[in-house]
Amino acid sequence: MIGSRLCFGQPFIILRALPGIRIYTILVFFGAFFVVFGFLERKQAQEQQSISLWLAANQAYQEQRFLLAASHYEALVAQGHANGHLYYNLGNTYFHLNNPGKAIGYYLKAQHFLPRHEDLVANLNHARRQTLDRRENPKQSWREVFWEWSSPLTLQEWSSMLVMANGVFWIGVLVRLFYRREFFSWLMFLSGGLTLFLLAGLFIKWWAPLPTGTILPEVSAVYSAPHSQSTVLFQLHGGTEVIIEEEVEQWVKIKFEPTQKGWIEKSRLFLVHPAGL
Repeated sequence: MIGSRLCFGQPFIILRALPGIRIYTILVFFGAFFVVFGFLERKQAQEQQSISLWLAANQAYQEQRFLLAASHYEALVAQGHANGHLYYNLGNTYFHLNNPGKAIGYYLKAQHFLPRHEDLVANLNHARRQTLDRRENPKQSWREVFWEWSSPLTLQEWSSMLVMANGVFWIGVLVRLFYRREFFSWLMFLSGGLTLFLLAGLFIKWWAPLPTGTILPEVSAVYSAPHSQSTVLFQLHGGTEVIIEEEVEQWVKIKFEPTQKGWIEKSRLFLVHPAGL
């Protein structure tokens, strides 16, 4: 009776019996080696280029050549780099270029990575004071309230809290199996509720962030429908922060206040968090 299990030596017996397979295996091995080597070499070259761009941008900023600095920083963003310090530097650069829309927009992007950065908070508040539009009605939706309430924590910190709360819950469950005390029941209940809350919050912050943007031009008309022939409802000025509710081709429906909603061309908006992210 022939068994179906192969021993470890059989593949090598087959290779010795078939020289062509051995040659093919060697070629595949060296081919894979050169592919991996080429990938690592290309990645290293890209990292060197990014470092050079970063240093050149910082040098241009120090020399007050803000247009050149912005160009270099934007090139890093286009390469896929996303971190708080890059966005913060871009915010500072565009503030010096008198572009409040991009300055505040990049400050807001940086704030999600560096929520407690003192200089960032101070610069953002200073830039906001330069804008012309003010919200008169403080009434907010539950998503806006949650987003504002959770903003001092980064996504990584929120995730760490979720892991710790979940760990405490399961430790409470295991201990409760051997020690039937009321304390451990309360520990399970509280840590379980906290885990569910943090899980829901993580979903909102990561998979369903509040879509926001800032107005780019000095003055922009907000229309009643997604075309320029419709009625102008009101105007917003550069740097004004708005909430994105809907997108239709090249038009975006925004909300400035609960009673002030309308359509604006997408090109006139800096997308801090695009809709449907």
